[in-house]
Amino acid sequence: MKITRSRFSRRSVVSRSMAVIAAGGLVLGAAACSDDDDDSDSSGTATAASTEDAGAGSSDGAAASDGADASEGADGAEGTDGASGDGEAVTDASQLPEDIAAAYEQAGGEAGALGAFSEFTTDGDKTLATFANGWITSSPETGAQPLIGEIGNTWNEGGALGNEVGLPTAPESGDPVSGWDQEFQNGTIGWHPDESGTWGATE
Repeated sequence: MKITRSRFSRRSVVSRSMAVIAAGGLVLGAAACSDDDDDSDSSGTATAASTEDAGAGSSDGAAASDGADASEGADGAEGTDGASGDGEAVTDASQLPEDIAAAYEQAGGEAGALGAFSEFTTDGDKTLATFANGWITSSPETGAQPLIGEIGNTWNEGGALGNEVGLPTAPESGDPVSGWDQEFQNGTIGWHPDESGTWGATE
């Protein structure tokens, strides 16, 4: 009976030991799985964070680009403000230089001899406003002066702001019988009939 108990006791001890080992293995395995899950979660979080950071950088870049475009759009608009855009045609009548706008109103505006406003351009400190039936030029030296009829056509076709005769210094004067003359910075342009009665420009 003692031997039987001894063997039973040993078997019990071995069985218990195996159970403890197995349980320990399960605990270690679960812990390992838990660590793997944590690592996976951590890696996933890091990846998501990296993606968000990259997205934010991209979004910032897009915003900067949009800003540049907007900025650039704003600077372009300023380029055509008033008489600041040399060589660029400005079609907004509200941006006419003050002296030209005043001369246009004094001439009767759209209902006057010049007719409807078309556009204006600048070349340095010189400005040329174009209307349906004529022009108004302006510079610090000459002020705002109107150009109409054949004298205006002759001047415009001869180079406009680049014409060697320069800008007009006063409106034209004359009558339908003897013709008209207009003084410019560097000369005079006239429109007169010759001996045969044919009208033509004189410079």
